[in-house]
Amino acid sequence: MPEDQAMPVGATDYVRRSVANNLNDIAKDHPDIVIKTAKSWFGHNKATNWIVKHACRTLLKQGNTEVLAIFGFGNAAKVQIEKLQLKKTSLVIGNDLEFSFTVKANQAAKLRVEYGIDYMKANGSTSRKIFQINESEYAQNEAKTFERKQSLKNMTTRKHYPGKHHLVIIVNGVEKAKVDFDLA
Repeated sequence: MPEDQAMPVGATDYVRRSVANNLNDIAKDHPDIVIKTAKSWFGHNKATNWIVKHACRTLLKQGNTEVLAIFGFGNAAKVQIEKLQLKKTSLVIGNDLEFSFTVKANQAAKLRVEYGIDYMKANGSTSRKIFQINESEYAQNEAKTFERKQSLKNMTTRKHYPGKHHLVIIVNGVEKAKVDFDLA
């Protein structure tokens, strides 16, 4: 089973998830402790690798270079984002944001591809939420195209506000492309 997939559910798996979740919480205030633990634990067996990966999910989303390196994600300098397109640039709360783009690796690399949305807040500032798309190996000059749909419906966990929002494409923790959209 690949290390980034969910572990099967069993009594010991609840313990693994609990350990990973606690380490992830610790990473928010003391990332150095979790990085040190991840470096010493990773690579010994599949179950421990899963714990480490799940424990480092916040640090991965933050683009922490030490953590990215643990999992084999290197420098994204030779990666380009091409044809970033929004289906619509003006949307209404409740619509879906539909977009597509192509990732092109100019050299062989393991890439973590994510997108972020800078949501407008009630006070006029923005807050970024990051969503993982894919982790995979790319051959030299390989290109992969992605299409995604993100709901802009109000939820109990997120209320949307009118204004200018931003969609960003992130590769190995580095913002590679950005486009704006308006929400009314």
